Amino acid sequence: MNPTASRIASRWVTIKVVMEALQLKDEAVRRLILSGEIYGKKVGKEWRIDLESIEEFLDSGRSKAKVALARLRK
Repeated sequence: MNPTASRIASRWVTIKVVMEALQLKDEAVRRLILSGEIYGKKVGKEWRIDLESIEEFLDSGRSKAKVALARLRK
């Protein structure tokens, strides 16, 4: 994978990764996407969530687990 493609790919994570990092259920993550609180795109049958939108969500104080962002970045 070239460096640009790698940076783009590392910016997007699956619902499963967000679920584990934020300790939320699948349905809760989907609600956050559908409500616009976090930004996600459907790729085929799966959602991909933008890490920047997760960071903004955590910074907004709506989440009690700001440490979760560090888990996503690993």
